[in-house]
Amino acid sequence: MLPQMKLNTKDKDALIDAILYSCMFYIISHPKTYNATKSIIPQLQDRNLLHAFVFFMGVFLIQKYTKRV
Repeated sequence: MLPQMKLNTKDKDALIDAILYSCMFYIISHPKTYNATKSIIPQLQDRNLLHAFVFFMGVFLIQKYTKRV
């Protein structure tokens, strides 16, 4: 049997953040999302840069909204 682990508030916040950001990364990096952004900004060649910027803004806004920054 596994021993019980007690998580403090910081550990729980870090775990929730990791889950949230990995889900957000999965959605942003999905091929259907790439196809959707292709129709929004067709002249942009570097889709990875756009999606990195979207991920950055998402992380920043979540951090700002939860008052961590």
